[in-house]
Amino acid sequence: MLIFDVGFYRGEDSQYYLARGHSVVAFEANPILYEAGRKKFEEFISDGRLILENCGVGKDSGTSIDFFLHIDSDEWSTFYKEAALGWGPGKSTVIQVPSITPREAFARYGVPDYVKTDIEGYDIFVAEELKHLKEKPRWASFEATSTALMRELMIAGYRSFKIVDQAEVPLQSVTDGLQNFSFGGGTGAFGDDAPGLWLSFENIMYLYFRYIHDPFAPSTRPGHWYDIHAALREPDEANAQIAWIKQFVGKNEHHCGMMGQTHKPGCPHTLLLESMLSPTITE
Repeated sequence: MLIFDVGFYRGEDSQYYLARGHSVVAFEANPILYEAGRKKFEEFISDGRLILENCGVGKDSGTSIDFFLHIDSDEWSTFYKEAALGWGPGKSTVIQVPSITPREAFARYGVPDYVKTDIEGYDIFVAEELKHLKEKPRWASFEATSTALMRELMIAGYRSFKIVDQAEVPLQSVTDGLQNFSFGGGTGAFGDDAPGLWLSFENIMYLYFRYIHDPFAPSTRPGHWYDIHAALREPDEANAQIAWIKQFVGKNEHHCGMMGQTHKPGCPHTLLLESMLSPTITE
C-alpha cells in the first residue's frame, strides 16, 4: 500500500506502516522533528520506501507560513493560530516553515490507500479535499475535532466509521503472519485492524455528540481523546453495531457533566442525552 502520514511527529505511525511492508509519504512541519526522523529512518529513506517532507499540509501553500511551536509539548505545535493563542502568553514561539495544500500533496504523490491525519486543528483541510478526488483512499483517519470534519467525510462517500480511544493505543496489538505488532503511542492500527466495529454515519454521530461534541459538558474519562476512522466499505451488521455501542458507552461514561458530580445511571445529564440521542437501528 501507499500511505500518507500527515503529522509525522516522532515517526511511530510510519514505523508501523514500514514494518508491514507499506510505502509511506510523511509530512512534518517541525524542522527539529523532521531532522530527527531523517536520522532515525535513514535506511528507509535511502531505499525509497519513505519520503519525508519538511512541510506542513493545510489551507495555505508557500515557503514562509507561520507555525506555532509549543514550548512545553511539541506534539501540540500547530499552524492554527487560535489554538496557540489559547495556550496563553509565553507558551509558543513562531517560526516560518513551508506548507502545501492537500490538493498539491495528492497531485505530487498520488492518492494513497490510507491517509492518516493528526495536525492539531488543521485536519479539516485534508478531509475537505477528499470529496474532490476521483479515486479516494480506502481508509482515512483524523483526530476528532469538529462535526464539519464528519460532514466532509460523509459527502466524500465514506459510509463506515470507527471511534478509537487514543489513550488505549498502547493496548492494541496486530498479528500479521508470524509478526506481532504492538504500539507505544501514535495513531495505532488502521482499517479493519483498528479496534471496534464499522458503524453507520448515524451511529458514529451519536457517539460523537455524546463524547466529543457534548452540548452540555464532556462525558469523557480524563486523559482520553478520540480519532475517527473512515472507510469506503459498508457498515457492520446493525444489531452488532448496537451491542458494541452499548459496551462502549458503559465503558466510557465517566461523570454527570451537567451536575459536575460522579456519574450515576439516573443523573439528569444522562437522562437528557438518552432522550435526545439514541443509536439508529436499521434492518
